Amino acid sequence: DGVAMGIAAMSVVMLRLPLTSVLLASLLLASDGLAVMPLVIVAVVVAYVLSARLTPSPAAEPAADGPRPAADPAPAVTGPVPAGSSDGHPDFPAPSPPR
Repeated sequence: DGVAMGIAAMSVVMLRLPLTSVLLASLLLASDGLAVMPLVIVAVVVAYVLSARLTPSPAAEPAADGPRPAADPAPAVTGPVPAGSSDGHPDFPAPSPPR
């Protein structure tokens, strides 16, 4: 009895096909398949409901039209401004005055 229930419960959790799991367990046990059919059905139902209940739901994907999070702003430059630089960044020197 326990073998049929275990086969059916394992297959329904893996396959997510309750009817196929009942048939598989019944066919594998051949002559005893009909005698344990009610137990197999109960085992399949219990395993299927528990696996559906315990499986975490997939994370909700953000909507295409919804607001998107703002990008992190560039870090502020602190300290004294180097000579020849308007914003404190050494790679971008201050513009030269007009002539």
